[in-house]
Amino acid sequence: MGRWCYVCVLCLATAGGAGEVVIDAFEGPVGWTVNPDGGASPPVRARRDTEHAKQGNAALRLTYADAPPHWSNLQRAVTVPPSAVAIRLWLRVHKAEPQAAMHFWLFEPDNDGWLTRVPPRGKALAEMVGGWHEIVVPISAFRFQPRGPRTRQMTTASKMLIGCNFGD
Repeated sequence: MGRWCYVCVLCLATAGGAGEVVIDAFEGPVGWTVNPDGGASPPVRARRDTEHAKQGNAALRLTYADAPPHWSNLQRAVTVPPSAVAIRLWLRVHKAEPQAAMHFWLFEPDNDGWLTRVPPRGKALAEMVGGWHEIVVPISAFRFQPRGPRTRQMTTASKMLIGCNFGD
């Protein structure tokens, strides 16, 4: 039994009245691939879902069945504008075990990363079952994860990961 999440319209909100930059409309798995980082097998699965969608014609449906090492990540190329202040998205959780978690990673080309839980504070995924939830992840919620030369250059991030963790 897997955890099912539907995700729609991932945006980077920018400061200074520049509006939002859509980095993915989450209308399907195009552009998203399994990150080869040694995560769980079978990995998180992504598919296009036309039955459940908040905006547009479809949603990205994620299914994760927990197995050691208790994570699996999808990856996609992104650009982080220098004026970015938050990531905004719509999330619908169909089913989640109490320990289930989701994380966003932003990776710089030098492999230094930035990590945050989704949502960054407040409800756990299992408490969000049913209905759509607008999630706003402030850029300030990301914590630096030195995995390269330890240079903090978030605006150079070129890859985003969606991580599923710890429970179906």
